[in-house]
Amino acid sequence: MKFLVVILCLLVALMMGLLGTTNSRKNLEFQLTKSISFENIKKKVSRDVLREFESNIAEANTRLDQTKKELDKLTIEVKTAQETASEKNTVLNTCNSDLSKINSDISALEAQKSTTETEFQKIEDSLKQQINNLKQEHQNRSKVCNYIGKGSTEGMKLCGIVPPSQVEKKPEPAKAAQ
Repeated sequence: MKFLVVILCLLVALMMGLLGTTNSRKNLEFQLTKSISFENIKKKVSRDVLREFESNIAEANTRLDQTKKELDKLTIEVKTAQETASEKNTVLNTCNSDLSKINSDISALEAQKSTTETEFQKIEDSLKQQINNLKQEHQNRSKVCNYIGKGSTEGMKLCGIVPPSQVEKKPEPAKAAQ
């Protein structure tokens, strides 16, 4: 009987050991299943994130290509605009130089005009003075002088008539002023 009790105790201990091992294996299996499940979820999320990144990269590449095309177009437009601006600046510089020449010509002509006007005014004043003198002389002249003969030099001198021989010698005032 003692032998049976020892066997029975050994059997109970063996069963308890088997039960403990089974329980620990179930816990290990549960943890491994849980870990595998977590890894699978992690893998799916990583795959989804990777797909999203790849789609973002593809979209960014598409936008980059479009931006490069637009940049090329704008670069060409800027070059043509700069060439046009350069041509317009050349034309502007030409026009400005022509304008300065015209302005200098105008100022020279205005100076010449003012000089000419001054000379004209002097001549006009001189002629007006001569006309006034002649009118005054005509009014002061005696009525008798109208009846003096052309051959009488002394009568002509008294009336202030210049004999024809002296008229040829006297220079004209208009030609002397010029």
